[in-house]
Amino acid sequence: MTTLCPPEDLPDWVPGRVLLASDGLGWRHVGLRSYRYRGQDVIVPAMRDFMLVSYQSGTTPMRRRFDGRWTRERMAPGAASLLTRAQKAHWT
Repeated sequence: MTTLCPPEDLPDWVPGRVLLASDGLGWRHVGLRSYRYRGQDVIVPAMRDFMLVSYQSGTTPMRRRFDGRWTRERMAPGAASLLTRAQKAHWT
């Protein structure tokens, strides 16, 4: 069985600074984590949970690979990405 990464372990795989977290607030079945990242080339592990990623500032050229297929986009405030549960990805 594949080990799935919990959201709190994401900075071990994708180095960044945690700005905000709902840890310890008693929320059930949902959590919030806010990160600040610099440009990087990383493998995003298979996550335990679905993740909605919202882009808050700046413009980021993004290349992502899921299931062997690369996509290219420019992410800006208001853009969002949905990471599928248990799906490993490559982001640059």
